[in-house]
Amino acid sequence: IISTGNIVNVVANDDKIVLLTGSGLIINLPGDPIFGQQLIIKDGAGTAASNLVTINPPSGITIDGSSVVVMGQNYQSFTFMWNGTEWNII
Repeated sequence: IISTGNIVNVVANDDKIVLLTGSGLIINLPGDPIFGQQLIIKDGAGTAASNLVTINPPSGITIDGSSVVVMGQNYQSFTFMWNGTEWNII
C-alpha cells in the first residue's frame, strides 16, 4: 500500500506500507493477523521527525509490550511480526 491519507487501517493481507504524506499519521494494525505475518511500515516522505507517525495495535494487543509505537526519524521504517500473542518489532 502506498498511502497519502492521515489514517491507515491495515488489513490482514497487507505486508508493506509506504507513507507519502507530510502530515502526522496514525497507523492501525490489524487484530486478525496470521501467525508469523510480517508488516513493513516506511516513512517514504521523509517527514517523520517533524510529523510523527503513531502505530497502534488493536485494543488488548501490544507491540513489544507497548500500547503504541511512534516513528519519529525521517525515512525510518519498522518491520513487525505477529507472534500469535502480540506484534514484535524485528
